[in-house]
Amino acid sequence: MAFPTDDYFSPERNLCMLIESRFIERFLQFWVFVTIDPRRYINAEPVARMVKIQPLLKQSFQFTINV
Repeated sequence: MAFPTDDYFSPERNLCMLIESRFIERFLQFWVFVTIDPRRYINAEPVARMVKIQPLLKQSFQFTINV
């Protein structure tokens, strides 16, 4: 998948924003698997977004990483 370059953000930051907007906000938050603190800035300073995993996510999915 290719998306246009951006003079304001690095490619890593663009990927992070894409994942956040498509997966977290459109899927996980919509189905209430996670809740996200909507604040992005406090006193004009960017803050880390707090994501809380709801019990339904753990009850519905199991993630396994094979090394």
